[in-house]
Amino acid sequence: YLIQDLKIQGAKIDMWGVGTKMITAYQQPALGQVYKLMAVDEDGLKLRPKIKISDDMEKVTNPGNKRVIRFYNRQGYMIGDVFFLEEEDIPKGKFRVYHPNLKQLNRELDARFGYEELLVPIIKKGKVVYDFPSLHAIRERTKEQLSRLEDEHKRLPNPHIYKVSLSEKLFDLKHELIMKHLH
Repeated sequence: YLIQDLKIQGAKIDMWGVGTKMITAYQQPALGQVYKLMAVDEDGLKLRPKIKISDDMEKVTNPGNKRVIRFYNRQGYMIGDVFFLEEEDIPKGKFRVYHPNLKQLNRELDARFGYEELLVPIIKKGKVVYDFPSLHAIRERTKEQLSRLEDEHKRLPNPHIYKVSLSEKLFDLKHELIMKHLH
């Protein structure tokens, strides 16, 4: 916030020494991390989706192997990421996506304006299959992605929420597994 305020005030600073506040999340210095099981290989042929159930809907997991696709609007700005089941095809035109917990909160996206798959394989059958980019390439990719995020998402106070949604098939699978658990 201090850097943002100084920039707004026109400070002529070209180098910042932020130290610990850059390396750690200052308000929450410990990194919270949890592993959740999404699928089980029971017969050596096919993974069966699994779900973690909780009274807190925010803690209920999204089951199965997934793909994460980032969609763009006609101006080339990011408009949201969508979780699809791994076997789902990416829609070719307009389609509906859903809030992870509330089907009535849905919206229409249009794949014709562009999208990209975010998850890539790193290891297959015990072998590294990923060509790790240089630090320079990572930095350039980050700058490019930030430039495709609208300003209201980047502001520090009251940023606009960047939406992450579920495909209809994944939403339905999640709620089918929740209902099985309740009965």
